[in-house]
Amino acid sequence: MPEPDPLDALRGAWDQLDAPPAVRELEQEDERTQAAVRWMAEAWRELGAPAAEPPAGMARRPRLRLLRSALLSAAAALLVAALGLFFPHLLLRGPTTTTVVQAPAEPASPGIPEAPVASSAPALLSTQPDRVQLRAGTLRLTMLRAEPGSPETNR
Repeated sequence: MPEPDPLDALRGAWDQLDAPPAVRELEQEDERTQAAVRWMAEAWRELGAPAAEPPAGMARRPRLRLLRSALLSAAAALLVAALGLFFPHLLLRGPTTTTVVQAPAEPASPGIPEAPVASSAPALLSTQPDRVQLRAGTLRLTMLRAEPGSPETNR
């Protein structure tokens, strides 16, 4: 069933209106003017009212808008779900394999001592009553002992 035209009520109200009073009666005009007015009135009666069309933006039906909105929402949800499945795979993927190539050793220059080779095993360097020094690789660690009765030991 076609939707009723919202302007039908306006057209009906317009047709029921009385014509405004003329400044002069038609009988007081000359023959030529009376003929022109009769012809014009007859032409308007035959022509009828033109069909009103809403602007292009308002012509869409609400169901079409609702369908489009639902499709866009579904597409957005699928996109979020796909990204949710894909990104953790990228984050949890292991490192790629690489090949390490060693550069050939150059002979030591005279007068420049060789760098000490760091041992990776931890070693105790020294102990004193107020501190202990440790080394692990290239890292040196000095741990200080607080004196008994100092505010730092009561914490």
